[in-house]
Amino acid sequence: MKPVHIFSFTWSVFALLGIISMIYPENGVRINDQLSLDFPSIHSLFEIDSAEKKDFSQIIDNDFDIDSIELSKNAKIDSLKMALEADSIRNWQLQLHYPNGDKSVLYPFFTELEKKNSKKPIRIMHYGDSQIEGDRITGYLRNKLQSKFGGSGPGLIPAVPLVRSAAFEYEASENWKRYTLYGKVDTLVTHKKYGPLVNFGRFSPILSDSILRTPEFIDSIFTGTITYKKSRLSYGTTKVFYNYQLLFGNNKKQVTVKTLIEDSIIQERTFLPSKGLHVLQGNQNKPIESISFKFEGGDSPDVYGVNLEGKGGVIVDNIALRGSSGTLFRKMDSNLLSKTYNLYDIKLLILQFGGNVMPYIDSEKECLQYGRWFESQLQYLKNLIPGVSIIVIGPSDMGTMENGEYNSYPLLPNVRDALKTATFNKGGVYWDMMEAMGGMNSMEAWVDATPALAGKDYVHFNLRGAGKIAQMFYNALIKDYNEFQTKKSE
Repeated sequence: MKPVHIFSFTWSVFALLGIISMIYPENGVRINDQLSLDFPSIHSLFEIDSAEKKDFSQIIDNDFDIDSIELSKNAKIDSLKMALEADSIRNWQLQLHYPNGDKSVLYPFFTELEKKNSKKPIRIMHYGDSQIEGDRITGYLRNKLQSKFGGSGPGLIPAVPLVRSAAFEYEASENWKRYTLYGKVDTLVTHKKYGPLVNFGRFSPILSDSILRTPEFIDSIFTGTITYKKSRLSYGTTKVFYNYQLLFGNNKKQVTVKTLIEDSIIQERTFLPSKGLHVLQGNQNKPIESISFKFEGGDSPDVYGVNLEGKGGVIVDNIALRGSSGTLFRKMDSNLLSKTYNLYDIKLLILQFGGNVMPYIDSEKECLQYGRWFESQLQYLKNLIPGVSIIVIGPSDMGTMENGEYNSYPLLPNVRDALKTATFNKGGVYWDMMEAMGGMNSMEAWVDATPALAGKDYVHFNLRGAGKIAQMFYNALIKDYNEFQTKKSE
C-alpha cells in the first residue's frame, strides 16, 4: 500500500472516531443496571491535564485520638477547640452538623452517657449498608464508647450472618436459611415480620398451614442449632458478655429450645404455636465463652436474632443491610418492630446510607425524591422509638469509571444535601463522611494510600480505612460531648 493511501486511511479513522465522539451520549449507553458502553469525548481525546492532584496526605496520615486530650472539670472549651483546629485537624470538615446549629438535640443522649457504668444499658443501633458489614466502623466505635463509658458485648447479632463478623464466632447446622427484606426477597415470605435486624433465619422450609397438616409433614420433626462464641478478632470489650436474649416467633407448630453454655444445658423451654414474639433470656455470673441454641419442632420459628451483652453500660449493635438505601423501614411490620424496639431502651440511632442509590440516580429531581423517601423513614422510626436521638452518616466519596479514570459521581453532593435536609427536617444530626475523607475525588487517595485504606472498587473501605473513618466520627461525637460537659460546669 502506498504511503498516501496509509495516510488517507489513518485520517479517515480519526475523522470517524471524532464524529462518534461528538454524537455519542456524554453519560454512555446503559445496557443494564450494571453495564454501560462509554466512549471518550472529543474534548478528552486532545485534553492535556496539567492540573495537579489535590494532596490528601494530611488526611490520610493523621491519626488524632480525641481521648488523648484530658479535660479537667474546670477546663475551658477554648483549649479543646485549639487542639482540634490545628492544621492537621480539619475541624470544619469533621464536625457534626445540627439543625439550625442547635447542639442541644444530642443533649438527651449525652446525659445518658454521663451515667458511666450504669447498670441500665445505653443502647445504640448502628444501621448501614455494606460499608459496615463484618462489624467494620461499628466495632471501633463500640470499643471506644464501651472503654470510655462502660459496657461490653457485641449486642444484637443475626441468626444467620451474611458474612463473617469480627464481633463473634459463629457455627450452625447446615439446614439454616437467611431471609431478608433487602436484596433478593424470597417470594415464599408472605409477611413483613423481619424484626430489628431486618432479617430472620429458619432451619425448616417455609410451608403453609395446609401443607404442614398433610400426612407427609404432620408428624415431621425438624432440628437446628446455632452457636456463638467470643471472637479472637474482636476488641476486648466485645468479647465479654453475661446476658443473652433469643428473639423468635411466627412458629406454626410447637417448638422446644435448649440453651447450652459451654456445651452444658442450662435451660429448656417449649413454646406453643404463635404468630407473636417469643423472648428466651438468661444470664450468667461469669463471662460466657460459648452459647448454643438447639431447636426441635414440627416447624421452625422465624429467628430474629440473639442479643449478647454485658452488665449495663453502652451497647452498640452492628446492623448491616447490604444493598439498601435506608428506605425499607416503613415496609416492615410495625407491631413486631415496636415490640422488639421496646425490649431495649434505645437512646441513639445511627443511620449510614446513601451510597447504594448513586449508580441509579440520574437527575437532581431524583436526589430530592430520595431525600423525601428517607425523611419518611426517619419519621417512622421516631414514631416507633419516642425520644430517640438520630445521627445520619452520609455516603462516602465513591469513584466511577469515566474516560478511563475514576471520578466521583457528579450527583454525590446532591444526594448528600438531600439526606442532610431530610435529617434536619426531623431534628436529627448529620455527619458528612465524604467531606471527612477530603471531599469529591478523595476516594482515589484512600485506595492508593500505603497501606491501602479502601478497595479497588473505589467504593468500600477496607478494615484499616473503616477504622480511620470510625475514628474521625468518634472524634466529632466526643468533641461535642466534651463541650456539653464543659458548658454544664460553667
